[in-house]
Amino acid sequence: MADRFDLEYEPDFIEDLRRLEKEARQDPRGTAARLLRITISALQDLRTGVERGSHKLGFMTTYPDLSDCETTYVGTDPNRRPERRLVWRELPPKERGGKPRRQVIVLGPRDAGEAYHEAGRRLGREAGVRLLDLPSTAERAAADRETLRRVRDSARDTARDVASEQNERPIGRGEPPELDR
Repeated sequence: MADRFDLEYEPDFIEDLRRLEKEARQDPRGTAARLLRITISALQDLRTGVERGSHKLGFMTTYPDLSDCETTYVGTDPNRRPERRLVWRELPPKERGGKPRRQVIVLGPRDAGEAYHEAGRRLGREAGVRLLDLPSTAERAAADRETLRRVRDSARDTARDVASEQNERPIGRGEPPELDR
C-alpha cells in the first residue's frame, strides 16, 4: 500500500524507541521485542493511512488538551487490554501539493493516562488549558484549523443526513442543484 502520509517524530519519541530497542536486543523473544515489532507495524499503518485501534482524543480538564491528536492502542497480548498508547496528530503538508504529515509524539503506558500527560508535556501543554487558550500562535492555528475541519465535516454530514431523509442526492462540490420542472 502506498504511503499517504509523511511521518515526523518528536525527538523524545525517538528516545522512547531507542530505549525499547535496547530492551528488545537483550531479550529478542521477550515482551519488549514484541512491543517494538508491534509499534513499528503501527507506524507503518499510520504512514499508509490505516488506523487500527485508533481514535480521536477529546478535551478533559484533568489532562492536557490533546483534541488535535489521536491515539492508537498498542499491546503485546491480544487477550488483554493494550498496555500502551501511541499518540500522534495530523498536520498539513509542509509544501503545497505535498503529503499531509503525521507527527508521532509518544509511545507511553496506558496506566493513569501517563501517555497522555507525557504527550501534553512534549507539546508544551498544561492540564485543563484548551488549545484555543494556548499562548503559542502555531498551536492556536492548529486548533483553529482543527475546529474549522470539524465544523466543515459536521455541516457536510448534516447536509447528507437531511438529503437522505428527503430521498435526495446531496449536492457535491461543483454540481448544479437538480431543479423540479
